[in-house]
Amino acid sequence: MEFVYIDLEEAEDRYGFEPVGELTPEKIFDARWAMALLGEAMNRLGGEYIAQGKEGTFQALRAFLDPINTKRLPSYEEVAAQLEVSVGSLKTQIHRLRKQYAATIREEISRTVSDSADVDTETHELCEALIAAEGWVTP
Repeated sequence: MEFVYIDLEEAEDRYGFEPVGELTPEKIFDARWAMALLGEAMNRLGGEYIAQGKEGTFQALRAFLDPINTKRLPSYEEVAAQLEVSVGSLKTQIHRLRKQYAATIREEISRTVSDSADVDTETHELCEALIAAEGWVTP
């Protein structure tokens, strides 16, 4: 038998930060699930870039995948200079990375459903959960 330590004080502190009356526990759960799934997709994608020896490229481009911090994006010119590529080439790399990210998210979602026909519904629910909890739920 293994005992699991539960830090009740930390749990109570976290509970105190949750919005009152704004989100139901189900919506909070859904939003956290969505963020965890996005995090896993980001980790997998990063691992693929690292395996190809492109960790620096991934680190420079990953900001363009972050749906939360879009107001703090670096300029294309800054990142292009950092990667020593043209702005046009950078835009192509970002486009490809976003397509890979979307495909990876769909793969992650497909692992959570029993019927592949449910992937679109789950994707929609993931988006709804993130929109509903925007700014309220932290990872």
